[in-house]
Amino acid sequence: MNNFICGGDKYVIGGPQKDTIGLPVKLSNLKEKVEVDGCTLFLKDLFHVSLVCIGKIIEKHKISIPNFQEK
Repeated sequence: MNNFICGGDKYVIGGPQKDTIGLPVKLSNLKEKVEVDGCTLFLKDLFHVSLVCIGKIIEKHKISIPNFQEK
């Protein structure tokens, strides 16, 4: 069951701590199977991009590394 946000049906909250926004994407013209260095990779049914809020990560983990967002 997906936990949609913003009253829509596309963006979902996910990740181990439910602090990541997932955006589904469609990719066309991909092969069903690809072999790389002896490993076979199979096409998945769904793809997504995970979006995170760097400011919240800095705040939550009390990160004090200079220019952490840029790094």
